[in-house]
Amino acid sequence: MSIGERIKKRRKELGMTADDLGMAIGKDRTTVYRYEKGSIEKLPTNVLEPIAEALHTTPAFLMGWEDDPIDYEEWLNNSCYKIPDAFYPDVTDPYERAKLYYLFKQAEQEDYLRDVDRSKTKRTFKNIPLYTSISCGRGMFVDDEIEDYIAIPDKYLTPGVEYFANTAHGDSMINKGIKDGDVLVFERTSVLENGMIGSFCIDNEKAYCKIYRRLPNGMIMLESANDRYDPIMVDVTNECFRIIGRYKFKFSIEQ
Repeated sequence: MSIGERIKKRRKELGMTADDLGMAIGKDRTTVYRYEKGSIEKLPTNVLEPIAEALHTTPAFLMGWEDDPIDYEEWLNNSCYKIPDAFYPDVTDPYERAKLYYLFKQAEQEDYLRDVDRSKTKRTFKNIPLYTSISCGRGMFVDDEIEDYIAIPDKYLTPGVEYFANTAHGDSMINKGIKDGDVLVFERTSVLENGMIGSFCIDNEKAYCKIYRRLPNGMIMLESANDRYDPIMVDVTNECFRIIGRYKFKFSIEQ
């Protein structure tokens, strides 16, 4: 195989166009094609070395003196890797150790890319319960009040976090984009920060979806997102009050 053929083969292995290589070495595509076709029989060192660098190989490979396009020791020295002592301890030759580690990292990268590709094409779902009502007084959810289960794509959920859903009733949260009949998804939690939208129980009644405010005097204020509705004031010293969940997102009834 000639020098030009090796240049062309290596360029294509890297997915580079003649324009890409020409730009990397400061030449036009016509000159690159001349190199590859052998129109220029002898390439001086000051031409061959930039080509080898652009093609991530060595002049010795392009000249046909070596069959391996990669100088593994140089790759290791220019990388951020350090070969662990426990990696093939019986192989003592530095070049061979560098070569084995290069192949190991390439295989690792290929596995990663396959996993990424599978994650893009394989869509998985998690079923979360949709409640008609939620028990407050006993501090728990009542399984026999589950209306249905809804499937949510995993990409919208945080692993290890528990979720539930509830149907919105009325227009008290309209200015937050929550409409009557929307299915609201909550993350189960008992802690909220001021200004967060959450699901709440008061005195064993049905769940409320409101904006949470803790006032300096210790009172809890649950605000609506509609001026037609007054806030609900909760005195936690006299009333049974429980934070059930933090609002995450919704499924709108409108398509």
